[in-house]
Amino acid sequence: MDLEKQPSPTPAGSSSWPNGQHAGDLLLFTVAAMGGGGIYDMYTMNPNGSNLLNITPIDWPSEFLCSHGIFSNDDLKIYFVGEWWE
Repeated sequence: MDLEKQPSPTPAGSSSWPNGQHAGDLLLFTVAAMGGGGIYDMYTMNPNGSNLLNITPIDWPSEFLCSHGIFSNDDLKIYFVGEWWE
């Protein structure tokens, strides 16, 4: 799949599809785990599955959920939807 030719990347999150960086170097996705508490962590990894990295800040409150991540057009920022879980 050539990520550079996609006009608009698919947001990660509820759709479960990863979002690709425009340069094709990284994938961005959300892992959701509901149980005793809501946990939505955002990860990046290389297209071949290597270099898995949880990019959710560890000092954020556990009740704050991150989802629907998307790369900026220049790939320098990641935007996401944040919400409080009760």
